[in-house]
Amino acid sequence: MDDQSAEKRTASNDDERYEAFMRLLVEHAPRVRSFLRGLLPTWHDVEEVTQEASLWNALHISPVQPPQC
Repeated sequence: MDDQSAEKRTASNDDERYEAFMRLLVEHAPRVRSFLRGLLPTWHDVEEVTQEASLWNALHISPVQPPQC
């Protein structure tokens, strides 16, 4: 196995993980916002917390795996 093929597989795997994360984010964002709205006083606060949580998850969760049903 050469270094170029390993790099391509890694890049492909990263792309797949990013796409899976984005699908889950888009799918669940409305429910997350609804939940947060019950906890926070303004929509601005809801958006701030949603963005912060999304960024944290994107940076700290590896690998992204869809829930098993």
